[in-house]
Order: sequence, then C-alpha cells, then structure tokens
Amino acid sequence: MKRIKEIDMNTVENWDKYYTQEQLQAHFERQDTFDLLSYMMGYIGKHDTILDVATGSGRITRVLIESGGLSPDNISVTDFCENSVKFVKDKFRGLKEAFVSNIYNIEKDVASYDIVIACEILEHLTEPKIALEGLIKLAKKRVIVSVPNKNSIDTEYHIWSFDENGLHSLLSFGYRVKVIETLDKKHLVGIIDIGD
Repeated sequence: MKRIKEIDMNTVENWDKYYTQEQLQAHFERQDTFDLLSYMMGYIGKHDTILDVATGSGRITRVLIESGGLSPDNISVTDFCENSVKFVKDKFRGLKEAFVSNIYNIEKDVASYDIVIACEILEHLTEPKIALEGLIKLAKKRVIVSVPNKNSIDTEYHIWSFDENGLHSLLSFGYRVKVIETLDKKHLVGIIDIGD
C-alpha cells in the first residue's frame, strides 16, 4: 500500500458533480464488474444479508441480483452521495435499505449484515484502515473488498496504490485474510473472514 496523493478530492461536492444521472447510468452499464464479482460469489450465500458500501451506481448490487441470484430484499446500499443512493433505489425496487452515510460513520448495530462489500473505494479514502475497522464491526461473516491493482491506477481521485502485499497488510486485523489477483490483473480482491 503506497500513498500516491496528498490532496483529497473525495468530497460529497466533487462526487455529486461527477455522478450526474448520465454518468451514473454509464457506470451502471459497464460490464467489467461481472468479472470482478465472479471472484466474490463463492464467499456469498444466496440468503446472506449484504451491505454494499459506497454503492456509487449500484453495479455491485446489479451483479449480486442478476448474476448471483440474490434477492433485493437481502441487500442494503449506502453512499455518501444522495444522487447515488437515489439512483440505486430507483433501479432496484425492494432493497432492504438504501441510505446516505459516510463510510467512516455508518450508524448501524454491530453485526447487522452477514457480508459487507466495499468495492473500488479504499483507494479513495484518506484513512482506509479506520473505515475498515467500522466495516468489520458491521459484518457477521466477512468483509469483501476490491481495489485496483497498482498498475491500474487511472484516476485523479485515487489516494492509494495497492499490490497484493499492501492489501493483505491493510486487511490484517487478526482474522483470516485472503487476497486474490483477478485474471485480467486489474483488480485485487480481499476477503476478511470474521466467522460463520
């Protein structure tokens, strides 16, 4: 894990400007998430309750429902951008919850969800370890994350760059951790097993 930027561009105002209705729709329709989620599906049960953190356009939720066969009423989504939460809520009727929240302070009970998923978010955070500590408290079984591999950094909004060792180190909280590089070498998937 290597810090690549000191300036934090990750504000609600910047993401609200970025996530226009058109941008959300384009992001939602991207197919690359299907490959990424295939690595995660073996760790998710059909009846698990899921929290999709920093949902953005809802691509993760889309794959969980369309390819994973999960029911929307087992999935909750959150993002700090109101535009994103509204967009995802409109796309998927029947979600368990859709709420605006800051990743550093998600106000839910401990062990509220079986699985907490945070895809393509840690590289944007000034304090990813603090965010992960909070996500671990929310999960009963596991936390699943993904980040771009260090060779796939392509945006002005990334603060951190990760290789396998760096992600493994970040995720090590005394639980079993597994880090997988995707076949296309563009992403790393990390799984923190909390318990079953």
